[in-house]
Amino acid sequence: VRTTLEMLRGANVRTWMLTGDKLETATLVAQNSSLVARHQAFHRVTGVRSPAEARQALNGYPQGTVNAPRLILDGDSLDLCVEHHTRLFIEVACAAPTVVVCRCAPTQKALIVSLLRQHTNRCTAAIGDGGNDVGMIHAAHVGIGVEGREGKQAALAADFSVSQFSHAARLVLW
Repeated sequence: VRTTLEMLRGANVRTWMLTGDKLETATLVAQNSSLVARHQAFHRVTGVRSPAEARQALNGYPQGTVNAPRLILDGDSLDLCVEHHTRLFIEVACAAPTVVVCRCAPTQKALIVSLLRQHTNRCTAAIGDGGNDVGMIHAAHVGIGVEGREGKQAALAADFSVSQFSHAARLVLW
């Protein structure tokens, strides 16, 4: 995973991690997989309880800085950001070098991919390994399923199926 993510980053491919894991686990996985370096800061948009707090948290992201922090959100805060400040959320998230969404439901994964398709001119690829990734895989321009411990639902629903995550790099770069 580490080598694959480094290769994609080197090719200027933006990578987001959408996971159902809790904040601490998502942060550690992002660091251990080299999605983010251990010394890189996160701009947290978590625990947001109102539309005003969501706007304030999004506006607090330091866009345009050389070492911009990685953006991390939780599912509840994501809902508020998207419901009340969709365009601002997309602007901030696309400015971040990496985005991590934790406590993310399967419907939220699909929503994020759909929003990126609607509000940007970028091609989206969704890579998943379980049944909870099927909606996201369908919402992307290109869906990639990884066969693995989670079963074959993602692989069967995808445009492309790979046996290992490392094989996804060549497919994405192609």
